Amino acid sequence: MNTVECPILHAAMDHDFAAQSLELPPTQFTKALAQLIHPQLRSSDISVTNIVGTLSEAISFPASGPATFSITLVLSGIGRAQIDGVEPLDILSGSAVIFWSGGPVSGQDHLAAGEPVEAVEIRFQPDYLQRTLGPMVDVIRNSLAIDRSNPSQNAYLVSIPMSGELFDVARTILGCDIHEQSLRDVFMRGKALEALALTLSVLHSAGPDAVRLNAREREKIDTARKILDGSFAEPWTIQALASRVGLSETKLKTGFRELIGTSVRAYLRDVRMDQAERLLGEGKSVTEAALACGYGNLSYFSKAFFNAKGIAPRRLSAPVR
Repeated sequence: MNTVECPILHAAMDHDFAAQSLELPPTQFTKALAQLIHPQLRSSDISVTNIVGTLSEAISFPASGPATFSITLVLSGIGRAQIDGVEPLDILSGSAVIFWSGGPVSGQDHLAAGEPVEAVEIRFQPDYLQRTLGPMVDVIRNSLAIDRSNPSQNAYLVSIPMSGELFDVARTILGCDIHEQSLRDVFMRGKALEALALTLSVLHSAGPDAVRLNAREREKIDTARKILDGSFAEPWTIQALASRVGLSETKLKTGFRELIGTSVRAYLRDVRMDQAERLLGEGKSVTEAALACGYGNLSYFSKAFFNAKGIAPRRLSAPVR
């Protein structure tokens, strides 16, 4: 048998937490799967694994294991994860996939071919969470009881849009260049705990409205965020964006605030201001930066930029020659 640590489907492990693995027949696809896996930290209570690479063929495989809590930060890649008896959860780029099992659980995993995979999986031993978080553990678990979960099995599988803070954590883990093992372990443990705190803060503060968002609605809200990231110069209205992603205006507004942590308008403004700052730093004029970011009124743009960045845009723009 080949021992392959399993990406994405977080229940796949044996009873030795520090050696979380899935035994699969020695085939060509298990070798390809193993090439994606890059362990960063293995301890009795926390593990960190980088999942990086591209599969030439799509693969699906079963997975099962004992109790665990995991957070997978997916920067890029497409796949599916499924708890037995529950509809599959689509895993998309820019998502944080949260898994909790209170005991033995089984399911299926699928990874798509031809899509570069870049993700970080962080696992915690449940007893460690109980010792660390105390009564908050039950509050967090209750917030996960939505449509891709099976509370009767004490198994929960949820995907939420990855926040900027979590994205930074994932990037820092993937880019770590500390070579001395003991120092690297300290670094990875610290980043794992940072990811845990950021994720649980979102779940704890989201409230009942966010819990009522199903997985498809959360994916649509994340799509709305990505649209704003890529088409920030467009004159977006709530109505137009809601229609584009297939949500009601109310669901978009409340869901966006719950999951992204700010309003649609505030998010779009911040994206525009960040882009304007970049353009000004590259030598674009104030007029060029304003127009490129969707502002036709230079006075309004200058005021908005000053309020956001604390500096007048002309101070960043290259002098006219």
